Amino acid sequence: MDSHFLDALATRNEGEGDDDAAELIPLFLSETEKLTQELKRAEQAGDELKVSRCMHRLRGSAAIYGFKSLATFAASAETSPKAFVREKLSGVIDDIVSRINARYADA
Repeated sequence: MDSHFLDALATRNEGEGDDDAAELIPLFLSETEKLTQELKRAEQAGDELKVSRCMHRLRGSAAIYGFKSLATFAASAETSPKAFVREKLSGVIDDIVSRINARYADA
């Protein structure tokens, strides 16, 4: 995926979601890393339903923490998991988590 697109997904929309959530970004990252492991297992098993459920959880978390673009991306993956399983979605989410971590490490 395009680097600019991934950067956009890793950007928190100020004023979106809970403003107090910015200080909780490390918790969001921790939970998302756990979710990514679950997503990898679902991909390896070809379990589209589990992929969809993981993306549903990511969509909600991303929205709460103000990552509107990531929430929109997760919603797309939630409704079309087959296409995203082929793209190895867990690797994309790993990359996004790394970018969020780098950007907000001092938050």
